[in-house]
Amino acid sequence: MTRSDNEVFIIDSNILIEPHKTYYSFDFVPEFWCFIKKNIATKRIIILDIVYDEITVGTDALSTWIKNIQNIDPLNHRTQEFLKHYADILNYIQTSGLYKIDALRSWSVPSVADPFLIAAAIHNNYTVITGERPNTGLNRTNPSPKVKIPDICAHFNVKWGNLFKMLTQLGFRRTP
Repeated sequence: MTRSDNEVFIIDSNILIEPHKTYYSFDFVPEFWCFIKKNIATKRIIILDIVYDEITVGTDALSTWIKNIQNIDPLNHRTQEFLKHYADILNYIQTSGLYKIDALRSWSVPSVADPFLIAAAIHNNYTVITGERPNTGLNRTNPSPKVKIPDICAHFNVKWGNLFKMLTQLGFRRTP
């Protein structure tokens, strides 16, 4: 995998929540959190305002950490450009025949970040980073009750990956 010096990543909340709760806790791998904070400050990692709100609603260490990042400027999801792409995404979910109506309903909730992450990525050519995996069984005969970020990214030709892809692309190295 080659390293890109200009790729920008927009992250799903699970990219911070999962490491915080499991393998990259603040006391175990503090370098990870310094690295993420540095890349947020330099705008190589973008935080959508809905993702920021989801994380800061709590009172845990992750909420405190993100609130204490100086000059953090969460990306506003309510722009006219994003709303157009958002509508296209929901229209695709509704008309593709691949998803049940409940899938559309779950992504239509205004506080759900997933379609807005993809809308921002479409508009700004960002790479979406998520802990979700594609649904390998998507078909019209048996529509899925859940929408997965990677599937929608693939349909709209949006680059996506997981935390480790992003860390590799940004050049993260743990110091001994």
